Amino acid sequence: NIQPTAVGQNEIASRRLLRTAETIEERGYESLKKILPWTQSNRIKIIAEDGKTFTDDFVHKMLNDRNYMDKTFAYWAKQGIELVPTRNMLRDMTNNDRMTLLTKYSDFLDGKPYR
Repeated sequence: NIQPTAVGQNEIASRRLLRTAETIEERGYESLKKILPWTQSNRIKIIAEDGKTFTDDFVHKMLNDRNYMDKTFAYWAKQGIELVPTRNMLRDMTNNDRMTLLTKYSDFLDGKPYR
């Protein structure tokens, strides 16, 4: 929905931001959610109800199924998903499983063994 605006209103960045439908962070989350693979066999839910974090089931599936984790990491790397959006999707870094998954993905991106 494009709405006509007066030229003078576009001069102030804060007013432009108020008119945008989403923030940069929200657009990043939406982009990440669109390229995440779904498992066909288990149909686990990857994105939590808040729409901004990974579910515990997904984190556990990644850590417990090496083949799934390898394929997912390779897919993420191919799509250019970096550590910052991944960390944002994991959110709670006090949770050992979530921190472990982020560390393994970091090692994967650096070409280190992550077993």
